[in-house]
Amino acid sequence: MESEKLLDKADNISDGIPRQEKQAWLNHPLTKALTIRLRARREWLHENWESGLFTDKSVEGTALKNAEVLGELDHIRATIQEITDCILEEEKDVN
Repeated sequence: MESEKLLDKADNISDGIPRQEKQAWLNHPLTKALTIRLRARREWLHENWESGLFTDKSVEGTALKNAEVLGELDHIRATIQEITDCILEEEKDVN
């Protein structure tokens, strides 16, 4: 599958980055800001989902809005997880 090829390509790229470059990227203010923004967006989506913002006049409309939110949350989760895994890998290498 194309998605598996792309994931393998991403893994090959990240595996080839020297430890000092990974650490610099993880400590970079933009990486930290991105992670905070992603977490803030995730919280906003959760809060607004709970408050009923993603409902519609029809069951189908509500299902569609919720599917969109769930898709976005999944992408946010995956991105945060990649960054977290990179940090944990760095910490493991240091210790």
